[in-house]
Amino acid sequence: MENLTNLIDPTTFGTVRRYLNSARSPITTLMLVRYRDALPRVASALIAEDGRTPELRRRQWTQWFSSGEVRLGGIPSGERFEVDIDHIPDQAVCDVLYLPPVYLVCLRGYKPPLARNLAA
Repeated sequence: MENLTNLIDPTTFGTVRRYLNSARSPITTLMLVRYRDALPRVASALIAEDGRTPELRRRQWTQWFSSGEVRLGGIPSGERFEVDIDHIPDQAVCDVLYLPPVYLVCLRGYKPPLARNLAA
């Protein structure tokens, strides 16, 4: 996990948005992580290198999503855990961990608006 910590980079959300919108980018999924310290743990679970069984990883993901520690970013579509990234300012400072096809993002001092739950 120490190697993953070394891969965290500071940037602005405008840079994240450009990668996400680029046709050449391998990034297809954006996950917002509430705490910077959690980025390596989430990354380890994502790449299945946390030593847990698949069942324990599923439980961990459920807990993270339920608590709001991890949320999916996208445009409003009614997904329960989705964050509307269109409303995050380009100048918002964040820390990122690049794990194609996923970009893990922790916003510093900015709480993104949740997308409306259209399914409710």
